[in-house]
Amino acid sequence: MPVLDAALLFFAGFLSGAVNAIAGGGTFITFGAMSLVGLPPIVANATSSLTQFPGYVTSTLAYWSDIKHFWRTALLLGLI
Repeated sequence: MPVLDAALLFFAGFLSGAVNAIAGGGTFITFGAMSLVGLPPIVANATSSLTQFPGYVTSTLAYWSDIKHFWRTALLLGLI
């Protein structure tokens, strides 16, 4: 892998983690970056989803004090 591609993926991953923790949508950044370096769309989508999962868990734990009051509503919406 060329150094420029690796640098692009590194910065896209860093930026998408920050965006995802604040507002969501970091997958748009990682998916686009992986597509630019030549990964097939299915591989880019699966890899992007897998790499965003730790950020989802970390964000949930960080915002837990704000969202713990709505767990019943969230559970109900999750079942729907």
